[in-house]
Amino acid sequence: MGDYLSGKTGLAKALTMALRDRGAVPLLMDGTAHPPVDDKLYGFLESTFAEQYGPCLLDTYRQLDPSERVIILDDYHKLVVRPEAKVQFLSRLQRFAGRIVLLANDLGLGVTDLVARQVRDESESIRIYRIQPLGHAKRIAIAEKWLLLGRDVDRESPEFSHELSTITKRLDTLVGRSYVPAYPLYVLAVLQGHDAGAFSDTQARTHGYFYELFIRLAIARDEHPTDFDVFIGYLSYLAYEMFRERVHAIGRDEFDRIHARHNELYAIKRDSERMLRDLVRKNILAVSGDEVRFRYPYIYYYFIGLSLRDHIAQPDVRDHIRSLSQTVHIEEHASILLFLTHLSKDPLILEQLLGAAGKLYPDTVPAAMKEDVKFLNEGVARPVPVVYEGHDPVKAREEMLESWDEREREGGATKRDDAIKFPAMNGPAAADADPIVGGVVS
Repeated sequence: MGDYLSGKTGLAKALTMALRDRGAVPLLMDGTAHPPVDDKLYGFLESTFAEQYGPCLLDTYRQLDPSERVIILDDYHKLVVRPEAKVQFLSRLQRFAGRIVLLANDLGLGVTDLVARQVRDESESIRIYRIQPLGHAKRIAIAEKWLLLGRDVDRESPEFSHELSTITKRLDTLVGRSYVPAYPLYVLAVLQGHDAGAFSDTQARTHGYFYELFIRLAIARDEHPTDFDVFIGYLSYLAYEMFRERVHAIGRDEFDRIHARHNELYAIKRDSERMLRDLVRKNILAVSGDEVRFRYPYIYYYFIGLSLRDHIAQPDVRDHIRSLSQTVHIEEHASILLFLTHLSKDPLILEQLLGAAGKLYPDTVPAAMKEDVKFLNEGVARPVPVVYEGHDPVKAREEMLESWDEREREGGATKRDDAIKFPAMNGPAAADADPIVGGVVS
């Protein structure tokens, strides 16, 4: 289990490769692929194997002992079946494979209840793990590796230590203020922004700012500033046209028609085939057969939000915003509004969201952040005297980061069901990192 964007899909792929290296035969599946839950499931599994390993090995796969097979199912929470059908589905998987790995969003629920109550009777070896955020040591280890990537620098030089210290402070500021979840995707966004000179706004919204950073860096790669603006406008137009039709993918013919309308409307002469090829190369769009879609949902949502912002004075656009605000329980609508609130400060957006919140929580008193938070200032501890102790720089830094992580683990520990353990999955040990000074202030 893991939070949104905690790295569940990355973990699924890493597990697949690791299990292959160890001699097992894993199948990587996705809950959105709608695998059958009845007896047709076994045929589906064999066809999945043929796609991932090749049809010539299918007979060998059929003869494998179930203990050699592994099923890795990503996005389990998106499996749209009745609860009783899920039990049958998992039971069939258990008869087919010796090990099953389910990856699901915490908010998807279902996993804990299903595994803990109904399927546990059929298996004595069910374990539930939770993907944990990166601690101080892991974040700094990633930052150090990033700074050393493709560069001939001395890790012990003052320049390197200063740059690492600068990034460390930025990461600690963002994570400490809860602007950025401490997951690899967000940490890498900050590191990319540092390299591109784009990191400056520590007040940025958690998702909107860093997703926008990712998208703009991808589009700007090898492009002239003028072409960059053309791409931004083009994708905004394309996303809104798809949004109006309530589709996530369009055929090539429809793509060409939208392209032609955009060229005529903005007096731009761009070849449709070349534009599509460029956007696929930048990992913005994806082509599957005759279908064209945005490669990742967040890119699609971002450009819808951008189009709504740029045309917010139009009556039909304002109607769309009102409709989205009334249906924030739909994940897609909430994601579009997330980007729109990042991109625009138009009063209409806030009015609609406050109105929707008032209907959802009619009896809740809004926080005034005055007398109602007075208790936070009570019982402030006395200032601690500063004492300097000389230590080996590398050891001092390691001990400091580990002590921070330990305090955070103790402070954030939550009592859970004794029957279900949630071990931390923090990855490899942190690399050594040299501090600027050879001591620690405690």
